[in-house]
Amino acid sequence: MLEFFRYVLMLLLSLIVVGVIGKVRAIYCGRYREAVLQPVWDIVKLVQRPHREISPEPSWVFRIAPSVALATVMSAATVVPVGGCGTTAGAVTAFSGDFLFFAYTIALGRFFTVLATLDTDNNLGALGAGRYVYIAALTEPAFLMIVGVMAMRTAKTSLSDLCHNGASVASICAVVVLMISVVVESGRMPIDDQANPDKHAILNNAQPLHYGGVDLAMMRMVAALKFTIYASLTATMVMPHGMSVLAGVSLYVAIMLLIAVAIGVAESLSVRLATIHIAQFIIAASAVALMALVVVAFGDGR
Repeated sequence: MLEFFRYVLMLLLSLIVVGVIGKVRAIYCGRYREAVLQPVWDIVKLVQRPHREISPEPSWVFRIAPSVALATVMSAATVVPVGGCGTTAGAVTAFSGDFLFFAYTIALGRFFTVLATLDTDNNLGALGAGRYVYIAALTEPAFLMIVGVMAMRTAKTSLSDLCHNGASVASICAVVVLMISVVVESGRMPIDDQANPDKHAILNNAQPLHYGGVDLAMMRMVAALKFTIYASLTATMVMPHGMSVLAGVSLYVAIMLLIAVAIGVAESLSVRLATIHIAQFIIAASAVALMALVVVAFGDGR
């Protein structure tokens, strides 16, 4: 039961951390009245609107894609630790190799999102879908590699056990790679501009897939949850062992808000990269993961 409440906390926190990022960006631009809960109000407004379809003859893939994307992200979140690690991880479920379930459940939602974009029969949408797949293909090796590194250090293959093991090269590299994954998977700057509804950029949380109403609300929830689950993995990597439930959850929330503020500041100071530079940015994460792998495999385990 306690794990379920932690899971609900992560779902609720997803919209708050996105609101914190928006608040930081608004303050940087001189707009001080933007509410932290603005994403919540936006989703409430979208849910109250009728569904809107621009595509003349959408297939069943187009219709179910938002539901599948949200369901897959919520399923992946069940193996993400919240407020602790090991026996106090707080994940709804944990098993050996659950990082593969996590990675490929996310990939399933991505697959349906791309199919829905192609189903609109829009050339710009096809370019955006290609860009989405291209970025995902570059990101997955770095994530799986760094999880493998931490598994080698802990001799365990569950995300709930891949937690803080002291200051080491592998741990620092894991935090760096996971932070890059946060930026890439949630479509934040400098990978994508959340405030710019560019038809080439379907990583955007207002992705122009001809959705409206409840469907668009679900797609925005998907983007918020992706940010939260990757940020949760980053938070787990820096949380110490042996904390009580209350202390662990409190520290988890504090770290999540700190990550949101850091992302907001980074977005305020950066510009969107060209596609070729995005590749370099993501490949840098693979290089960091590879460095950690070499250190663990041939070094002293640090």
